[in-house]
Amino acid sequence: MARHRTATGTPPRRARPSERIIMRCVLAAAALSGSAVAAPPSGGTLTWGVETEPTTFNPQLNGQAKAELILRASFESLLARKPDGSYVPWLASGYQVSADGLTYTFTLRDGVKF
Repeated sequence: MARHRTATGTPPRRARPSERIIMRCVLAAAALSGSAVAAPPSGGTLTWGVETEPTTFNPQLNGQAKAELILRASFESLLARKPDGSYVPWLASGYQVSADGLTYTFTLRDGVKF
């Protein structure tokens, strides 16, 4: 008969009787709590930590990959870049480039303000 082993080859540790009792209580409480799910609260505060302090919050000057997550949540782009290198509207609903390539005209989505 095959026996279960962990990744290191040792047999898994069996739960102690006290651990089994706690697990049964948790499962019973979950079953008795019903299936109704409360609506998430609105408002509040989100605290987001990163490993290093960003050198700048200017998204045009920042080269830190970890800070990009914070900046992307704070700043939106007029266009988004697709994996193939092309661009699609993001905050803009569309854009036009002049024949000489020097003038870009963006049409913003409704409700977008700067």
